[in-house]
Amino acid sequence: MDRMNILLRVVRRELGAVASSRLMLLLSVVLPLFAMALFTVMFRQSVPENLPVAVCDLDRTGLSRSITRMVEATPAMGVVPVDDLAEGRRAVLAGKAYGLLVLPEHMEREVLAGRAPVSRFYINNQIMLPAGVIKRAMMKVYGSVSAGVKLGVSRGQGVPDVRARERAAGIHIASRTLFNPNLDYRWYLHAAICPFLLKIFIMCATVWSVGGEIKRGRVSMWLDTAQGRVHLALLGKLAPLTLWFTLLTWAMLALIFGVMEMPVPDKMGALMGGSFLFVVACQAVALSLVAFTGELTKAVSLTSFYAGSAFVFAGVTFPSSAMPLAARIWHNLLPLSYMVQLMNEQALKRLAPIESLGALGALLAIALVCGGVAWVKLSGKVGSIYSELSAGGGVV
Repeated sequence: MDRMNILLRVVRRELGAVASSRLMLLLSVVLPLFAMALFTVMFRQSVPENLPVAVCDLDRTGLSRSITRMVEATPAMGVVPVDDLAEGRRAVLAGKAYGLLVLPEHMEREVLAGRAPVSRFYINNQIMLPAGVIKRAMMKVYGSVSAGVKLGVSRGQGVPDVRARERAAGIHIASRTLFNPNLDYRWYLHAAICPFLLKIFIMCATVWSVGGEIKRGRVSMWLDTAQGRVHLALLGKLAPLTLWFTLLTWAMLALIFGVMEMPVPDKMGALMGGSFLFVVACQAVALSLVAFTGELTKAVSLTSFYAGSAFVFAGVTFPSSAMPLAARIWHNLLPLSYMVQLMNEQALKRLAPIESLGALGALLAIALVCGGVAWVKLSGKVGSIYSELSAGGGVV
């Protein structure tokens, strides 16, 4: 029987094993699809809206009511009225509001007298994402209020309208937001969370698929299917998962570019090839954990640590350049770091494919180094087990 027929036999056995195993179906099909659907629904809205902000109006004048209405009219914020500071503090501590705006007594009187009253805004920065959103929104509100107050005071002093508007305008900063001008959190978080989740499922499915054969004592049946050819047995076992998760990663890209409306690169070759390398790199790391631990339990535990920590160190929520040396090294050992980099370079920055050779090369290096070492060690281990069983004349 030639190599192709042997390989196809192993592939058919692997497909049957996946179809008959509830855990493998969960790890490779059900949970990845459910997770992507769940986070797609969660991030369907491009930016957070109606984040509750407690407003304590101690002035109760036309100006303070106008500010409250402006806060309420801002899409990012929703007003939670409170009567005093104590009630506002309780609202923030209880999680009913992300911030507390205090409009002081005599605020309108101070403004009309030409003085600058101080309104205090307390933000719960423990949850940084909504805190950043409402801080930006509140700064815009107060920028508009301040400009309006300056304009009104200048007009009241008899300053010509054109001159009054110049005073109110002050100095402008001509800022331009690059690559994500709408501050779309779908492009920022969803595009990183989906590859992160896929990485977990790729590694867990690979560890369980290979390590489970050793743990359950099915090495002899596995290699009998491959007629004792260890390399064909490993290739036939990994190939279906590689193909399936590559297709799943491409489906993820279609979801991000379609439903999430992320800009589509002019050329998809780099992203599609990078997705394949991402899957292979994750499998290579998983294979190395099985090879060097020799136990399914230890391999699963290390997989949980390695894959579970990836999002924190991938540079999504904290820039890798600001990380300590040890954290930067860990960042560089994670396939997720380069997958996120590749998506940013190709989709948001719209760089030429050649500009992403660094990320593609890193994924290839992880795949070759981890996969090559693991392949040699694991093939020797599996071959040794098979030889012992064959010499003993029994099948475990």
